[in-house]
Amino acid sequence: MSVNELVERMKMSYMGIKQHCLTLQRDGYLDTWRRPQKMGRPEMVYRLTRRSHDLFQADSNQFTIELLKSAQEIYG
Repeated sequence: MSVNELVERMKMSYMGIKQHCLTLQRDGYLDTWRRPQKMGRPEMVYRLTRRSHDLFQADSNQFTIELLKSAQEIYG
């Protein structure tokens, strides 16, 4: 999911989501890739890594949302 998609779902600020994603990426739970667009530059999106799949195999998008919600509660 892109940061903008997460902003819409989480109702958090862009920078808040971005910081949480960077932390989760640093800790090995998220990875980035470039999603091609019809026009313009590819969009950077986050996806779960094998490390997170091993912990939470079912409904991985929901896991991402719940993980970010927990990070928001802890770190604001």
